[in-house]
Amino acid sequence: MESWQIPNGIAVETGQNNRGRSKILKPTRWQSHASHSGALDVTTEQHRGGLDLDLRRECVKEMVKRDTPGIAIGGLSGGEEKAKYCAVVRTCTEMLPDMKPRYVMGVGYPEDLVVSVALGADMFDCVWPTRTARFGNAVTSRGTLNLRHASYAADFSPVDEDCDCKETAGAHM
Repeated sequence: MESWQIPNGIAVETGQNNRGRSKILKPTRWQSHASHSGALDVTTEQHRGGLDLDLRRECVKEMVKRDTPGIAIGGLSGGEEKAKYCAVVRTCTEMLPDMKPRYVMGVGYPEDLVVSVALGADMFDCVWPTRTARFGNAVTSRGTLNLRHASYAADFSPVDEDCDCKETAGAHM
């Protein structure tokens, strides 16, 4: 089976459970020690486990025991298939407490935000909007505009005709 590594060394595909288990339990032990010693005020814990649903379940169980205000689902949005992404998010959110925020880290695209909400996630961070803006694009209710295009050089109309907020009014562009 093919497998690729994410930065903390957890195999994304199944088949390396022993190594993956030690990689998820190490930060869990660190968090437990840090919070009990008073060295860290933990508000959200991040759990990993690659695409291995058994490792994810094990990690979620450990994180839920610690009763932090929220839990982050990390180690995704690294190019995995959407079906596998969805399986991980669903597996994790189903095990997390309903009354605490469920934060999916590093979501890649707007569609992923919508899908993740449908799967039970509440919060996200995403590089896509910043990356999109950096390259001169504006996301509107009607699609993406390439503001570097010559047709927008003297166009001071609102970026999005369906939005009346000052940020998209046009004159500041």
